[in-house]
Amino acid sequence: MSTLGQAEPLSFRIHGMDCADEVAILKREVGPLVGGSLDRLAFDILRGKMIVAPGDPAVGAEEVQAVVARTGMRAER
Repeated sequence: MSTLGQAEPLSFRIHGMDCADEVAILKREVGPLVGGSLDRLAFDILRGKMIVAPGDPAVGAEEVQAVVARTGMRAER
């Protein structure tokens, strides 16, 4: 990963996210991965999407998918 931060947004289809409770779980679990900055996370419950905005620290899709998997949900690019 580049030390300059993540250059492109990462978009995921989150299988198992269908209400605000799951969004709260994802914020709690993925938030620390993106440096605790919850403004880097955006959610579309109706479409089951989560977007990780670019920034520092840089995160990879595999890292996000592993963290989401720990919640019992599944992230697909």
